[in-house]
Amino acid sequence: MGSARTRVLKRFSAQYQQSAPCITVISPHFDDLPLSLGQSLRNGVLSRCQVRERVVFGRSSWTEWVRPTPERSPAISLWRRAEEVAASMMFGFDWTAAQWPEALLRRGAGFGPDMLDSRIDLSADALIPEISGWLEAVISSRQRANKARPEVLLVAAGLGGHIDHRLLAHAAAALVGQVDTPIGFYEDRPYVSFLSADQITGQLASLGLQFEAVDVSAKVQASTQAAARLCYPSQMKPFFREAMDLDRAHGACERVWFPVGTRPEWFGPS
Repeated sequence: MGSARTRVLKRFSAQYQQSAPCITVISPHFDDLPLSLGQSLRNGVLSRCQVRERVVFGRSSWTEWVRPTPERSPAISLWRRAEEVAASMMFGFDWTAAQWPEALLRRGAGFGPDMLDSRIDLSADALIPEISGWLEAVISSRQRANKARPEVLLVAAGLGGHIDHRLLAHAAAALVGQVDTPIGFYEDRPYVSFLSADQITGQLASLGLQFEAVDVSAKVQASTQAAARLCYPSQMKPFFREAMDLDRAHGACERVWFPVGTRPEWFGPS
């Protein structure tokens, strides 16, 4: 599998930058890429790509340690950025963050119990077209000064009902067929670990697209999960650890869904 140092040296070498395809991964929050696609980054499909993460909700107040309040947001956001720096070195990607406030900042701490309610109607939420416009700009941007725009855009699928994840998924779904860049939807960990196959199918159907799934990693390994826990100590509540245990027990692989007929041939198991 190789060390974190080996992955970073390979990922950011001039030779690798010239040959590896560019992938942009849109992460709702600072931890979602390594939690959802960490195994793929280490030795799966994404390990063969140049990966740049764009975090959507870069203003945060949530940690496992203190009560989320708006006053704590600047300090918590800085802490979470530091965690993302650690993760980028551990898993070998680069990143930037937008400044939308996460759900608890937009709606207040009292919204917490409803934050994972997939029944909440988001169709009139003004953030969806706003994020869609931002995604179009991301797609048209060069990943680096000497690189073309991303060959694939990956976004969280919104599985598990988290409102921020769902907003992003609906914003991306609105662009399918409107942009040339293939858009894939990755499963959201830890939430997807608690869903049945029927629940996953039903929640994907809410995006109004027909999908086909592709495995992008081998079975998720305990060492990958341990690396994610090490990078994100502020987020590791028992719910996350239980999800990791379930993934190992079920032999879970990481998956991405593409609208039927849009997956690039090279994006899949080698």
